[in-house]
Amino acid sequence: MNQSLTLDLGKPSDMTKRLRPMLGNGILRSNGLFWAQQRKIVAPEFFMDKVKGMVGLMLESAEPLVRKWEGCIEGRGGFVAEIRVDEDLRSVSADVISRACFGSSYFKGKQIFSKLRILQKTISNQAFLFGAPSFG
Repeated sequence: MNQSLTLDLGKPSDMTKRLRPMLGNGILRSNGLFWAQQRKIVAPEFFMDKVKGMVGLMLESAEPLVRKWEGCIEGRGGFVAEIRVDEDLRSVSADVISRACFGSSYFKGKQIFSKLRILQKTISNQAFLFGAPSFG
């Protein structure tokens, strides 16, 4: 496996400039030495012992989803059920983040997360990112 020792890798500056009003100078849009410094700050949050400590929070979030999916299958007589996992997994992820960062469930802070979802959709719009006109 190759490891790059240069800090010259990064995100295109024209795109990161457009994101500055929404993302500030955080790790998502920084490059070089500034990115490396920010990465050092957040890295301990992802050490194995820290993540292992969050398994209980992850279970609290995942168990209701498993019950929901089991209910969908039982509702179809125990046979195959069509389940839209994208929204469910997004909600579980938001719930884990909410419990880990804020100490409460996603459903208590749903309004904040729905606004973040709108922001995510806006940012992912190519016209927003690249300044191209939007069609349709």
